Amino acid sequence: METNHELRVNLETIRNFVKLGLEGQCGEKNGVIVRESCINVYNHIVRCELGLIPNCRNPGHYYMSQRFHENWKIDRRYDGIREHIVPMRILVKGLQDISDLDLIYANLKQCLKIVWVTHEEDRCLARLGLRANMPSNGRSRYEEAAIALHPELVRTAVRAPR
Repeated sequence: METNHELRVNLETIRNFVKLGLEGQCGEKNGVIVRESCINVYNHIVRCELGLIPNCRNPGHYYMSQRFHENWKIDRRYDGIREHIVPMRILVKGLQDISDLDLIYANLKQCLKIVWVTHEEDRCLARLGLRANMPSNGRSRYEEAAIALHPELVRTAVRAPR
């Protein structure tokens, strides 16, 4: 894992607040802190994938469903929902037994992706009971709901990220 101070702090924050949750000391504010730290780590991961300077600033690129991308190309509107590839509740639960920061980073790199989907696709996930759950057959939520993902990160920023 390529680390910098900001990334390490975010990973330590995630590890410590997940541990607090296991001890029953987790409230709504702790969840917000974990979510914000995950967003920073996600931005770092995306920037590394794009070959940009790895930091925790917004990379200006997003994953999208194919349908969302087709609509977005027409009018550049974000008319949809941001979804996690793996629901946050499940992602955090998967981190409960991990204390090594490199392993936490590797887990987040694999499971922490944010995807824009259309409202219709979001309703489909809800109808199938997959809004906050993963399918029991090992497939992704999107495969199960027949939601095709656009194969690349899509640049959405007006200016190129630094």
